[in-house]
Amino acid sequence: MKKYIYFLFLLSFGSVLLMSNRAGRAYSGGLGSTGAPGDDATTCLNCHNGPINVSLDIFVLDGKDTVKTYTPDKEYEVKVRVNHVSGNVPSAYGFQLLSLHAPLKKTGTDNKSWIPISANARTFTPRNGRMYVEHIDRSSSNLFEMKWTAPKAGTGAVSFYAAGNGVNSNNNFSGDGSAKISLELQEKTGTYVENTDQRNRLRILPNPVQDLAFIEGDLSDVHHIALHNLLGRIILSQDVNSSSRTIDLSSYADGIYFVQFIAKDGTTIRTSKISKRSIKA
Repeated sequence: MKKYIYFLFLLSFGSVLLMSNRAGRAYSGGLGSTGAPGDDATTCLNCHNGPINVSLDIFVLDGKDTVKTYTPDKEYEVKVRVNHVSGNVPSAYGFQLLSLHAPLKKTGTDNKSWIPISANARTFTPRNGRMYVEHIDRSSSNLFEMKWTAPKAGTGAVSFYAAGNGVNSNNNFSGDGSAKISLELQEKTGTYVENTDQRNRLRILPNPVQDLAFIEGDLSDVHHIALHNLLGRIILSQDVNSSSRTIDLSSYADGIYFVQFIAKDGTTIRTSKISKRSIKA
């Protein structure tokens, strides 16, 4: 009899735990389950894997246009959509979203500039210190919308990780479905407002360069530089000053690169194009 009562207690307690996540995994369980590096190893897919099949989309929008690169400090609209693919039709939906200042599969600091704009989403920061956007309760809508402000210049690639559920609302995991998705955006280069007082005093010599390039001009306001390839990826970032004016390109392939001069407050002073050209024997 005692064993039976204990079993009923465990069953009841387990049901409460299962129901509690309907208010969001971070809010209710204190965990991030997006599949991002540093998140809990258990994603939504580990539990919600029943006969409901769903997929996930992430859209980062500048107005009506989906972007593949971001402009530093600019505000974008982000949409996460849970799509019913096959199987039973979900009666409700949920999601969790995280953005890191790092390429995909690399850990980094999280972006804390989220502002939910749909009534079914909110932000929450659990004990791991990361800010997540997630559902408030079971949502009848499969679309979740929020605003995201891009990080400062020189951050480089940023990554988004999202998990989403389609559920049957029976207060446990049985019969539900889940999916996850990730997205990487590169920092846009060559489109920033330049400091016209200083930009004409900065030059890179020689250009084309074989191995070492030299920065000529006033570096008093320059905190560091970032070297970008044609895809917009930061492949070199280094501090510069009056005694350290060289850029070593000896290990990079021949081609076109962009040198971004960045002030201490993160603003771009100038972005210059440089050509790497090895001398052929």
